[in-house]
Amino acid sequence: MKIVIDARFWGPKHTGLGIYTQKLVENLAKIDHQNDYTLLVRQKVDSPFKQKIVDADAYSLKEQLVLPLTLYALSPDLVHFPSINVPIFYFGKYVVTVHDLIKHDSRGRETTTKDPLIYWIKYLVYRCVFWWATSFAKAIMVPSNEVKKRLNKPNVYVTYESA
Repeated sequence: MKIVIDARFWGPKHTGLGIYTQKLVENLAKIDHQNDYTLLVRQKVDSPFKQKIVDADAYSLKEQLVLPLTLYALSPDLVHFPSINVPIFYFGKYVVTVHDLIKHDSRGRETTTKDPLIYWIKYLVYRCVFWWATSFAKAIMVPSNEVKKRLNKPNVYVTYESA
């Protein structure tokens, strides 16, 4: 199976998402020798998997336009997006990880230094992308039963629940 992982968040520079992505790839390299993996990266990373450089910032318009073209050219059987920034013009099979719902709970003028109009436009785009990402995913991975419960969708799988 040809699997693409959006690894543009790779490494500690991107804090939690970057570490999650890096550890996911490192552990897959140890346990899965049957599937054919390609990583989408901003720059080359230390991994045995094939890599495709994608010059598109996360959560950008360029990401929404460049990523689908890159994915269609690679023609994977499955894509894993380790964050909700799934391109809305990508119609292939994918899984997504939803780490938390903080943007659902913490919103409004008191949560930003941006101009209110810009903030609300970006929030609306976030909600649309979030809806797209979770509505068409083959599976949604979450870190806890609380996030699973709040998503209330049949294709949600808890990947880790701390004691």
